[in-house]
Amino acid sequence: MSKSVRKPLSSRLPDLPHHLRENGSAFVQTERPKWRGRKPKSEFETGFGMFYHAALLSGVLSSKTEDLFLDYYLSKPDGMFYIYDKPLNKPPIVFASRSASRYLAAIEVLSRYGRAKDKLAFVIDWLTANQDENGQWNFGEKAKDGIYFPLSDRWDKTARLADSTYRVSKVFSALSLSQPEDA
Repeated sequence: MSKSVRKPLSSRLPDLPHHLRENGSAFVQTERPKWRGRKPKSEFETGFGMFYHAALLSGVLSSKTEDLFLDYYLSKPDGMFYIYDKPLNKPPIVFASRSASRYLAAIEVLSRYGRAKDKLAFVIDWLTANQDENGQWNFGEKAKDGIYFPLSDRWDKTARLADSTYRVSKVFSALSLSQPEDA
């Protein structure tokens, strides 16, 4: 009788998670296999953490999962794909900027979650610190990008103040907070 030879596990399970392969009795990480079918055009297609995930899951997750979800987005080093490419747990230093406007756009998405009020308290502090003496906000001339600004038909200082203040007020409203009277 011939003795049956057992094939190694790696040949029986070629698609192990995280590209692990059997090496004796241990698993080691090897090169990523080539894509089958249509190759992703960029890394965002293979990962998690872009705008669509955050926009579509609001109101769907359990409280515990939502808590973890917000922690994930806030600690992600490359922010929220499509909107802001820096960590969301560190507001921009310069408020009157396009970067701050995009940061606020990512925060607007996360503010729709029930657990956001606790998780985004530092954002409220940042917004309050950047409120002017008249109780308004100004993202500056460079914030005009055709996506988030302008909201008005024009982009002069009066409209810019109104548009900026409106967006910030919406975040306060989404987090069920009253807008501060003065800075």
